Amino acid sequence: MERAEIFTIGHSTMEMTTFIDRLRSHDISDLVDVRSSPYSRYCSQFDRQHIRTSVYRAKMRYTYLGQALGGRPKAAHCYNGHVADYEIMAKESSFTDGIKHLLAGAMRGHKICLMCSESSPCDCHRCLLVGRALSSQSVVVKHIMGDNKIANQSDIEELLLQKSSMTEPDLFASRDEQLSTAYRKHSMQVAYSLKLMTS
Repeated sequence: MERAEIFTIGHSTMEMTTFIDRLRSHDISDLVDVRSSPYSRYCSQFDRQHIRTSVYRAKMRYTYLGQALGGRPKAAHCYNGHVADYEIMAKESSFTDGIKHLLAGAMRGHKICLMCSESSPCDCHRCLLVGRALSSQSVVVKHIMGDNKIANQSDIEELLLQKSSMTEPDLFASRDEQLSTAYRKHSMQVAYSLKLMTS
């Protein structure tokens, strides 16, 4: 049985025409916005109402799932100290329901692309939180990079292991355990921080 595929993209400072062209080049039918706050301080073309209009004009569908799959949780228990804890967030019922919604759409043949603002998937919750959860459900997660090439979730995982200096076999930890440590270590470095908002 063929595995479901879901793409991701970070809009960064892209022009809207370039953004739409990239979606089209990968035959995307549905753009799913996973930003907690669907607005851009510097690129107003990606404010929710504007991106929705642009996507509709391009004959694609737009769905907002930032409340379920966003990287800035409202619940205090989803923070480890002042940093959003992706491992806790992944167990929240709203998050798991959001993942089920994506899976259902992908299994029905929708060509889904998740959108956030961060250019690099390695530094974004769409990869470290949502992509990881989808990958655990046997979804092939494909990240559209800045040059429009594709990096699979497995490619990002290898990069995380390199960043955490865990590329060599370990007698006392399996690869899955090493990868879990690498995910956690990097996520705690790049996840949303309440301290940054108050400093």
